[in-house]
Amino acid sequence: MARSKGQRKEACISVSFDPGAYLRLRGLAARSGVSVAWLIRRAVHELRREQDTDDNPELPLIGRANTREGGH
Repeated sequence: MARSKGQRKEACISVSFDPGAYLRLRGLAARSGVSVAWLIRRAVHELRREQDTDDNPELPLIGRANTREGGH
């Protein structure tokens, strides 16, 4: 039986990339035989794994310029 939308375990987000970065992600995904979404999930998993072994539990916020959250 399919779950209704309110019962999903996963969270869905939208992420914007500049055109060059997106083309590079698509190329890497194609060469690896995976989706861009899979690459992003893997990158987040790796960041979380690194943070679990680090003294600083915060994600690195390098390159926040030009993001809506950063107010630029």
